[in-house]
Amino acid sequence: MGRGERVYPDYALLAQTKRDEESARFIWEAKYRIANEASLREAFFQAKSYALRLASAGFALVAVEGVWVSLAREQFAFDKLLHFSWATLAQTEGFSSLAKLCAKSRLETAK
Repeated sequence: MGRGERVYPDYALLAQTKRDEESARFIWEAKYRIANEASLREAFFQAKSYALRLASAGFALVAVEGVWVSLAREQFAFDKLLHFSWATLAQTEGFSSLAKLCAKSRLETAK
C-alpha cells in the first residue's frame, strides 16, 4: 500500500494487488472482542482507514459480539454502522440481509 507499509486488513475481497494501485471492494477485519463503544470506535477507525486507502465499497468488523458493517455510500459514518448479532445471523433472514450487503454484484457497482 505504499512506502513499505506492512499494515493490511485481515481479508480483502476482490483485491487488486498491482503495486501502488492496490484496491479491494470489501474489507473484513477480525477482532476477538469488541466489548464496548471505545473498542468499537478503535476497530471502526482502523478498518475505515484500510477501506479508504483501498477504495473499498465497504468493510465489516467481526468479533465474538457479532458483525458490524459500514458502507462507502454512507460515507463510512460511525452512526450508520449496521450490527448483526450471531443469533440474528443464525436465522435465514438475518444472514440473507448481511449477504446482500456484501454481494459481489453489489460491491462491483458500488460507489
